[in-house]
Amino acid sequence: MSNMKVAHYIRISTEEQKKGYSTSDQRRRLDDYSEREGHEAVERILEEGDSGANPFRAGIERILELAEAGEIDEVWSTKRDRLFRRRLYRLQLEEDL
Repeated sequence: MSNMKVAHYIRISTEEQKKGYSTSDQRRRLDDYSEREGHEAVERILEEGDSGANPFRAGIERILELAEAGEIDEVWSTKRDRLFRRRLYRLQLEEDL
């Protein structure tokens, strides 16, 4: 088991908050997974109320900064759509990383 440095990306929109998909639930799931796998959560990036349709969010910029500085090996989220609603944007981010 290798010890990777990861960033946890947590995003929730107003509609999801109403459905009970809370930031604390996402954080707990990501923290539990990191602990089980033996990886270090370098940073937890939280965006509340931001739409996954917008590819230019501050949290996405922070992910790129961490990657460019060599501070993280991977980015984790509880669901793919936490990063982006559109697959194209997610694929572009993966390419940039």
